[in-house]
Amino acid sequence: MNAIRFLPVIALAFVTLAHAGDNSGEYNRNYEWKPDEVKQDTAVTLPAWVADDGWLPYNAGRMHKNRYFVAPSSISLVADGSVRYALKVVSPEGAQNYLYEGMRCENSQTIRYATGRPESKSWRMSPKSEWRKLIPGDVPQVQLKYDVFCPDQDRPVVSVEQAVKLLQNNR
Repeated sequence: MNAIRFLPVIALAFVTLAHAGDNSGEYNRNYEWKPDEVKQDTAVTLPAWVADDGWLPYNAGRMHKNRYFVAPSSISLVADGSVRYALKVVSPEGAQNYLYEGMRCENSQTIRYATGRPESKSWRMSPKSEWRKLIPGDVPQVQLKYDVFCPDQDRPVVSVEQAVKLLQNNR
């Protein structure tokens, strides 16, 4: 008697297993999969070297001992939907690093286009610049994304002026 009660369950299991082995359908026909759209990068034009007084500080959080600065004159909104900017990082010991980077708000990606050479006041293109996902350890960039360049999460600021205003308010 107990075997008869479990007969529908056993039959369903066999049908499920039989269908699982059927690979005739390559995909779920109820869902149309589309690969992520690969955006073509706009050609990179490096900004002019920024004078010492051309940097605005921004707060990257209490956990960092480094100080961070963005050059308002370097901020640009690009046709591919990204924001480009020059970043200066100053360590507690006074060491300075200069970076020219890009950020995509819609998928939280960043790219390093160039590093700065203060002795020659010039930029050097990064030999291997690729878009990569922001991770929690990228604190300065994550803070810039949420506080300055992508205030609406997935969309960049509407103008350079808006980015500069947000940067000025984030000291």
